[in-house]
Amino acid sequence: MRGQRGVRARALAFALVPVTSLILLGGGFVPSASASESTSGESSREELDKLRGLPRFVGEYDRLERDGELSRLSSAAFDELLVRSGSGTVRELIAALDGSADPAFSELRSSALDAALDEYPAWVVRELRGITAGGARPTRRVLDALVVLELRGGAGELETARELVDPHDPEQRPDRGCLRAYEAAMTAMLSRDRRAIRVLEDDWDKWPENLWIATVKSVGGAGSSAALDLLTWLLQDAQGTHEFLVQQIGRVGESSSLPGDFALHSTLIDLASSQQPGLRREACMTLGKLQCSEAIDTLIAGLGDSSPGVRDAALWSLQTITGKNMKPEMDRWRSWYAVEVRWWRDEFPALQEKLHSDDVAVVGVAIRELGRRKLRRHELATELVPLLDDPREGVVCMTIAGLGALGSAVAVEPLVEQLDAEPREVRDLALRALQSITGRDDLPAEKQAWSGSWQRR
Repeated sequence: MRGQRGVRARALAFALVPVTSLILLGGGFVPSASASESTSGESSREELDKLRGLPRFVGEYDRLERDGELSRLSSAAFDELLVRSGSGTVRELIAALDGSADPAFSELRSSALDAALDEYPAWVVRELRGITAGGARPTRRVLDALVVLELRGGAGELETARELVDPHDPEQRPDRGCLRAYEAAMTAMLSRDRRAIRVLEDDWDKWPENLWIATVKSVGGAGSSAALDLLTWLLQDAQGTHEFLVQQIGRVGESSSLPGDFALHSTLIDLASSQQPGLRREACMTLGKLQCSEAIDTLIAGLGDSSPGVRDAALWSLQTITGKNMKPEMDRWRSWYAVEVRWWRDEFPALQEKLHSDDVAVVGVAIRELGRRKLRRHELATELVPLLDDPREGVVCMTIAGLGALGSAVAVEPLVEQLDAEPREVRDLALRALQSITGRDDLPAEKQAWSGSWQRR
């Protein structure tokens, strides 16, 4: 990796030459620092010392090229150039490349960001530590640092993000722009690094109250089972913030199709009968987003709620959970649900037995029947997942198809494991099932690509 840095550094610097015209048009470049107006290396250096960010970066590159020193631009010298240019270089580089109408700049932007951030971790760390070391923290530098964290940060940088935005004065509120950037950075880090949610949970008491809402929103945007667990814990420990937490739990359910656990479902069902109409509405909506079949009775009762918002939320959730597009008529929903309850009592046990038959055809009949069900799909997926380990290839293939038809996120991780399976037919079926469940068609049939990256778009 290190041996390629000089080549990549020179490639990036060369690519930035056409960007100079962009800077000139944008008013961010001082003409006296350009090659056309400088008279000597010494005077050019004096002018460059007045510049910061990308203008200085491009100006120094122009000076090296003009003085015939470009071939000596080693990896270390390129690092030093970025350090002298300041943390603003990254942000300005993004803005300059984004501001071009030339399609060629989209590829340039990607490679430049990769070079500026992936190849210079030491520089990034020094910049962030310098900002959080105490004293005044200019808003621009904080925003620059948060951009870096959003693009490259992980579990180890959560505390840095907090320190960047926390005013350390309980009476002072964080800057709004910094708070938005903090939420975006935290969401990206919590989504990118699986360890980050656990680190945040362990350090939760360190987070100041004035960052509580933005931090919880970043957890809600993470869309993972760990995020759902943390929000469940916060909800059970909440004092007067139930509605907001329920909203964030709904965000996770909507983006990931994760069902949550029995304790969460029980809490939400209780909240759906709260004295507060707003909380009842949010609870009903979230029960639908989590595909909570245990809430059917509660949601049917919600069709008769005094609040129109609760009635609408209850109907939406009923239709989402069951796949039925019936009108908000309580008696009709109760009649339908009674038939479903009888099916689970009278027919489901026999299908469970067939799943363990020695006859592949009998197993296939049971899988197809279960795959057609919509109610309690997470429970049904849990019944089918063990069949992925069946030694019979036909059973495995039918199981994958059945899981895809059910559409439960419970099956995602087991199906991801099948992307390494043999033969090829199994891998292809697993990919199609994953695409059906998650709505993602942009990920290749590779286990590494799907692990931790399957949340719904």
